[in-house]
Amino acid sequence: MMNNIMNNMKRFAMILVAVLLSLPLFAAARMRSALPDLGPAAQVSLKGTVTDAVTGLPVAYATITVANRSVITSSLGKFSLKPVNTPGDINVTAGRTGYSSSTIRLTGIGTQEVNFRLQSRPTASLKKVDGTTLDVDDDSVKFGYIVPFMNYQTSTGNLFCMNGATQTRVAMADITRVTASGTSVPGSCCQRPGARVLLELRDGTLNDATFVDSCFGYTVDVIARNHSTGEYVYVPFSEVSEIDFP
Repeated sequence: MMNNIMNNMKRFAMILVAVLLSLPLFAAARMRSALPDLGPAAQVSLKGTVTDAVTGLPVAYATITVANRSVITSSLGKFSLKPVNTPGDINVTAGRTGYSSSTIRLTGIGTQEVNFRLQSRPTASLKKVDGTTLDVDDDSVKFGYIVPFMNYQTSTGNLFCMNGATQTRVAMADITRVTASGTSVPGSCCQRPGARVLLELRDGTLNDATFVDSCFGYTVDVIARNHSTGEYVYVPFSEVSEIDFP
């Protein structure tokens, strides 16, 4: 009799443990079944063209950015972007030097066409000694030089030897005109002949300046993006007569 009671109690305990262990699994299963089935992630593909808002001409080599993805337009201003996962509306931005960037907000999924018309910034004028003039993106202009076995060393500002005495770093944004004026003579600041310029700053001052890099024998180039073609040009400063900034 006692053995039967004990066996029944053991069976009851085992059943109770099984029930208790099944409760969290049962609850979790119910919670999972209650969640909506979102299906595959929503995707959007993009294609379109970037043009100049005034001339209507294509804007070559503009950057199209959406989320953490980007693509560059072709020489005809066209672009396409493979599917991007999106939880909803997305912002698509187009930008390039020489232009104000633009953002368009898109709603929906699938393949969408989006076309941008960018407003051009005023261009800088790069005048060469052969009489030709290039309109270049004002915010693309840099001075640079090649270091052997390395790439271009460039900067949006440059270190100048001012009036043969002191070295001063001048930001490109502070310059309104650079006029080539031949070769400097050695001095305390630049101990060998260098590329000499007249540097007109936005504060109205005019400085007799020498590229410090040229003091060490480097050939200084002007690097800028041709505004109409989008291509970068590399012009030795010896071939430059003047650069005028807007």
